[in-house]
Amino acid sequence: VKINGVLIEPEKITSGTTTEIKVIVPLNCGTGPVTVDFDSDLTNQGTPPVFQYINSYFVNVKTPLYRPWGIAYNSNTNKMYAIQENQGVGGFNIVEISMNGTAVVIDSCPPNQVMKDITLRGNDIYVRLSTIATPTVPDKILKISGSSKTALAPSFGTFSLNGVAVDGSGNVYVASFENKIYKIALDGTLSTFAGTGTAGTSDGPGAVATFNSPYALAFDNQNNLYVTQTNANANFIRKITPAGIVSTVAGTAGPGGSTDGPGSTAQFNDPRGILCDNNGNVYVAEYSGQRIRKIDSNGNVTTLAGSGFTTANGVTIGNNISALEATFNHPYDMAIDGSGNIWITDLTNDLIRIITTE
Repeated sequence: VKINGVLIEPEKITSGTTTEIKVIVPLNCGTGPVTVDFDSDLTNQGTPPVFQYINSYFVNVKTPLYRPWGIAYNSNTNKMYAIQENQGVGGFNIVEISMNGTAVVIDSCPPNQVMKDITLRGNDIYVRLSTIATPTVPDKILKISGSSKTALAPSFGTFSLNGVAVDGSGNVYVASFENKIYKIALDGTLSTFAGTGTAGTSDGPGAVATFNSPYALAFDNQNNLYVTQTNANANFIRKITPAGIVSTVAGTAGPGGSTDGPGSTAQFNDPRGILCDNNGNVYVAEYSGQRIRKIDSNGNVTTLAGSGFTTANGVTIGNNISALEATFNHPYDMAIDGSGNIWITDLTNDLIRIITTE
């Protein structure tokens, strides 16, 4: 017996009859075909059927963290880096989280500043920084390299920035409420990568495409940039190729919802954080829909985790909860670790949660 090409060891085959075989499925086997190869003495039984095994997903608590916002993974250190509000003091912290859940504050900003979005390239950390006490100070993208901090192209409009991402060459991209995606080149040059500045949902070359409240950004391994769009009547997931061509991957116009299905008919409810795995899948955190959605490589949208209810409904948070029965309270951002587990900042629950598979 093989599941997704993984041979089941003889001792893991617990019983068998002419109509049924029971096996213990190995951990992290992956979704794929179930095949049964007959002994040569049984070849007259004909071609065995092929079934489909689907992974079981579970939600666990990784660590408590007060008001966690953005999160990103560093493959060099095998650690997560998250943004949290500094409880009782003001300001925000950057927290380093080990795989066992141990959290340590490694940097912070003053009480009059806000950090919410974070990404990494190598060991360099990039965060979006706002100064709330002085409205005339523009938002900045801050690059942190060890003890060195550099503000990149601090000439954006005041309080206009959202998500940040870095491509494979080190160029930095920023989503703006001005309905544009900006690019900061390696030499610090600031340019508009896509979007006219006019609200809309038109696809096409970046110079004519329109966005409506672009929020979070994430690159896939082909250097395509994915964008969540959070406008109340335009909950879309957009894609920008390296050449700057914009297309709509999933979502429909009108009020938000959480309907699964083909991308052209699926609905999203306030999509925020977004990430891409190495298999062509895209994951979206629904801030108001209280769900984690998945867009597969064929453009089909499913719900990976979340029942749509929150802990405000009296649901207890625990471990090893079936993913579709789990409850969230404003999931904001996500990151994927080296084992394929998805880490989630569960903002209002003050938790870092993790989706694992068996």
